Amino acid sequence: MTEHQREGKNSNRMVEWQSQKKKVMKAKLIKRLQENGVTTTQNINNIQKLATSRGIPIEEEIPKIIEGWAGKPKGMLQILWECGFINRNNLNQYSIDGRKDAFGIL
Repeated sequence: MTEHQREGKNSNRMVEWQSQKKKVMKAKLIKRLQENGVTTTQNINNIQKLATSRGIPIEEEIPKIIEGWAGKPKGMLQILWECGFINRNNLNQYSIDGRKDAFGIL
């Protein structure tokens, strides 16, 4: 992986050509209805019907976000790698429980 590719994966980034549709939460719908002069404390189905009759959208389009690694904790393998305990040629031999033989015994 090149330096430019690594820098691109460290922070969150939005995918411009993709988005997700999510339903608006009950509290947000109640707030939008109150802004239009309607006071209600019903269940979500009735609130959604009321919102659609008032022309308030019940779904939002949210841009898709690909999460980066910045601000997230390091894994055990990464810490051991940085301290020099991991051999690059034997990566498949490392496990948390230890090495097992052909019969699955430690």
